[in-house]
Amino acid sequence: MLDDYRELIDLLARAPQQLAAAAKTAGEPASGVCGRLVMSERLYLGWLNELFQRTDPLLRSPNLAHLAEQERLQQQPAADSLATFSDSRGDTISLLMGLSLRDWERTGILEEEGREVTLSGLVEALVDLDADHLAELQQLAG
Repeated sequence: MLDDYRELIDLLARAPQQLAAAAKTAGEPASGVCGRLVMSERLYLGWLNELFQRTDPLLRSPNLAHLAEQERLQQQPAADSLATFSDSRGDTISLLMGLSLRDWERTGILEEEGREVTLSGLVEALVDLDADHLAELQQLAG
């Protein structure tokens, strides 16, 4: 079990370099994807913190302020968004490195879907989201 969690952390740690390389190849069209990347990371980090700090929290859907910030970030250069993403990802990894095995099974309810999710399930979803963003950037690069 512990090896599975370490593998997830390793995948998260490798993603910033992979995404930056793909964004560089894609050029300026990557700015939209990179803006979404930042906001996804912020959303998931918030949810992970909620799960870590509270018992069975309601994990809120993005609000209008979140969406407005995402729109703003999608307009800025990809390199700026990638730097912000990398900083946020560092915070995510720092949080995950300090978790006990029991913490990985903490649960919360996703507001939008109304379903229970574990902390480990959220991390797996974040890894999948990285893969989706990477594929999108690679597609933009042609």
